[in-house]
Amino acid sequence: MSIAARLAAHSSELAALNDQIDRSYHSITEKDILLDVAFKDDFVDNNPYSSLSIYQLNQKQKELDEALRILNDLWLVKALFSEIEVSFDPFVSGSYVCDLDDLHSIVTNLQKAEDKNVELVLADIAVAADIATQLAKFREDFVAKLDALFDLFFPGPSSVNVQIIVNGQSEITLSDYIEFCNTHGTRYAESYIHEKFHIRKRTWERELLLPLISQKSSLELKVEGPLNTLVVAERADGNDAYLRLFLESVLSFVAFVNIVDIQSLKQFYSTMISNALVETISKNIESFMTDEAQLTAQLVQAIDQFAKTGWPMPLRNVFVSTDKIHESLQRLYLDWLGDKYINEIRTVFLEPKFLALLSETSLHEEIVEIEAPIAVAVPEPREPSEDVAPTRLDPENANVVEPEEDDWNEAWGSDLDDEIPHTKVKGLNVKADESDDNWDDNWDDNWDDGEPEGAPQSPKVEKIVKSAEPQSSTVREDVNSTPVVQTTETRTSMRSSVCSALASVLDGYDSESMGADPQLLLQTILSMALISYPPVTQLFLLLNDLSSLNNTVLLKAVSDEWLHTKQALFEKILAVVADSMVLTDSDQEIDVHAITEKIFAPVNELYSKDLFQTNNYEFKNLLFQIINLINTLAVDQILGNNEISEHQSEVYTKLLQGLQFHEGEIMGRLGENVTKLALWPKADQMVILLNNHLRDIMKYFYDSKLYACSTEELIKIIKSVFIPSELREQCINEIIEIRNI
Repeated sequence: MSIAARLAAHSSELAALNDQIDRSYHSITEKDILLDVAFKDDFVDNNPYSSLSIYQLNQKQKELDEALRILNDLWLVKALFSEIEVSFDPFVSGSYVCDLDDLHSIVTNLQKAEDKNVELVLADIAVAADIATQLAKFREDFVAKLDALFDLFFPGPSSVNVQIIVNGQSEITLSDYIEFCNTHGTRYAESYIHEKFHIRKRTWERELLLPLISQKSSLELKVEGPLNTLVVAERADGNDAYLRLFLESVLSFVAFVNIVDIQSLKQFYSTMISNALVETISKNIESFMTDEAQLTAQLVQAIDQFAKTGWPMPLRNVFVSTDKIHESLQRLYLDWLGDKYINEIRTVFLEPKFLALLSETSLHEEIVEIEAPIAVAVPEPREPSEDVAPTRLDPENANVVEPEEDDWNEAWGSDLDDEIPHTKVKGLNVKADESDDNWDDNWDDNWDDGEPEGAPQSPKVEKIVKSAEPQSSTVREDVNSTPVVQTTETRTSMRSSVCSALASVLDGYDSESMGADPQLLLQTILSMALISYPPVTQLFLLLNDLSSLNNTVLLKAVSDEWLHTKQALFEKILAVVADSMVLTDSDQEIDVHAITEKIFAPVNELYSKDLFQTNNYEFKNLLFQIINLINTLAVDQILGNNEISEHQSEVYTKLLQGLQFHEGEIMGRLGENVTKLALWPKADQMVILLNNHLRDIMKYFYDSKLYACSTEELIKIIKSVFIPSELREQCINEIIEIRNI
């Protein structure tokens, strides 16, 4: 059989088979399939989801959807990585420089890839760690591309391009680059642009600004297209030429920094430039005045440039207007000069120089002219006689009638015949209490302490004579006509070499500033001296040195300091006296000696210090004031007792005499007489009042031996010591009558 016949036979068989299959297909129903055991075993039993519920199938569907989403994210990350790699180097040349469009695309794709990787990390996908590693590498490549652009903008240490062209076509300006770095650079490198300029600004400071400030070089800004270069040149000879060149150089440097226009750079350089301008202008103020037109114009131009470009320059506050430029320059010069000499003052007080100057001392003597009253010798008072009445002056008869037996009132004056100066006490002002009649105003002016010896003249009183029929008593006491004599005293004080060093500083400032107010210098001296010198409770060097500078401000300051020190010492003594002078009316024996020893213990302590050796005058005044204070407290306690018994009179007498004993010792060590103490006469006269009968007291009164006590004090003591009687009232009335004349 031929091949064709065989093919025809097979074709017929195939057609028959197809018809049979077609008939079988159309005859099969769904029920036949479900009931077919063989089909069921092969299809239903082998399906893993056949036994799952609807809920379980739904969960499986969600898992499949999540897996599909993750696959899509991975595909997207892969695509983003491919785009980033192309943006970094589209030509795979290895030297491609990205422009800002490329960098924007890289930033965008990096952000998208990072966001997707965050989702992968949350989904706990193992590949997320590898993706994070690749992202870190891309960030490093991104910073490297920024560095490449930075190097193009700043090709040298003193040059900057305001615009560059990359890849032969893309233009990038410096401002756009800085703005892009501020916006996106920090995301991938912390403070990228500030870190880059931190290194650059130090280079500019070291190589450009400091040589200019130190006057070793000048600067000139050269512009060649987009390239700006700050050229360093050696300093020109000649002071005037350099001043002009200095201002031009400052303007060039400011213009160079303004190209970058970063505020942190302006803040960094502003103080340095401002101080340099102040110092240079102040040192060359005469040149400014000589070349007024050009230098002033350049200075104004610099100030305007600072203001327009946002430089926080303190110099702008100095030169407020061009029409007052000269006044501003003078103020600036004085400020600079003040800083210069304040530094010199600080140098004086720095150790060990200060200690060396303080140890170099010298003794200075000062001869002072003073007025001292003329001394008048007075005999001791006689015991008064009971049958002899005081002589009086008859106002109706000008003749003075003397009693035959009595000449007790022929001599007038004080029994204190030592000389006392006619000066005022410095510091504590201790006075006797004044009565209402004010008869003794200024009575003891001549008994003030602290001056060389003189003698007081007793109160000038007309003689009192007894008339045949006494009608009135007339005693006039003229305290304003005491004759005085000119004399001198020598005062010694020790000074250290610190005062000469400070005087040199003040003289230098006065010379250079043409007599400007040295207030700041004086305040600096005072503040430094108070913390550097030994306290004035040990020695008087602080007081002596600052007083020797002959400046009223310093004199007042050290006087106040000394006054405060004395007040503290007086308070200490007041506490001791208040604790010691507790005298009662009991018959118990009181150790007055121990009391006075305790009272004068703080005074004796002063001798263990170097106060007298460093300033004898101030030391004497201090002791005089302390002793007067002690006497005042003692007298006030006596006056405050309204009823003084005989026992108390004895105690008070011992107390006053004990105080006078110690005072005499102290005054002897000083080489002075006790009559220099303002309160000595009153204390002495208190002893008379406490230890004499009324008639004897009146004898002393008419002899002017009770002049230190006021009328009120005399009456107070008499009433406290003596019981009421006709004689007591008569004496009181006579005292009032005579004192009121």
